[in-house]
Amino acid sequence: MTSDGAVKLAQYTTEHIGHVLVIAWDGTVVEAPIVRSAVLDGRILIDMPDDASANDLAADLKSGPLPFTPVITAIHSVGERLPH
Repeated sequence: MTSDGAVKLAQYTTEHIGHVLVIAWDGTVVEAPIVRSAVLDGRILIDMPDDASANDLAADLKSGPLPFTPVITAIHSVGERLPH
């Protein structure tokens, strides 16, 4: 993650604790964790159902730089949190 990306992630997570952070790859949602605390160092901790899921997501995210600059296309807030 670039330093600019880390700053944007810190700002977003600081302002959206308790909301969902959608991680999408090529238009497909790969994970949608709830922001439990501000991410100030560019490193995200995500609760995953099992080791295989965590390893798959890590491999996807580490596969190299994206061939484009990511942009925020939408920010949505949901009024009530659903139990999980």
